[in-house]
This record gives sequence, structure tokens and C-alpha cells, in this order.
Amino acid sequence: FSMVEAVYDDTPTKIGKLIPGSKNCWIRSAETAGQSKADIMLITAWNYADSIKQRLRAAGYKGKLLVPFPVPRFI
Repeated sequence: FSMVEAVYDDTPTKIGKLIPGSKNCWIRSAETAGQSKADIMLITAWNYADSIKQRLRAAGYKGKLLVPFPVPRFI
């Protein structure tokens, strides 16, 4: 997980916990995405990519968004 800064999720019970098997990869609220210095964020919930994009942009994230499914693309 050294390349992964954080995971963003809006599930209240997940926020503030570590990703299983990691020692420093925290789950953060999408509202904090604007503070990220990551160049690229991976959106794995491809069927919700448009709404996730809107929330990340509203939070101030300015980097690229990569959606790997069904065909890899940047949005």
C-alpha cells in the first residue's frame, strides 16, 4: 500500500479505520478529498463514477479520476 495515500468512502462506520492488512492506509471521508495531493484517484465503484466525481470536485479535488471498469478511462 505504499503507493496508496488513502481510501475515500462515505460509509460512516468505515471512516477513520485502516484498510485491512495495512499499517498506514486510512479510510477518509470523501469530503476531505480536496486536501489530497494525489495526482490520480481510482474510482472502483464505476457504476457511481459520475456522482463520485461530483462529490470529489465539490470537495476541492483537482487531480485526475481513473475509472477502470468496464473500460479504463479518465473522467
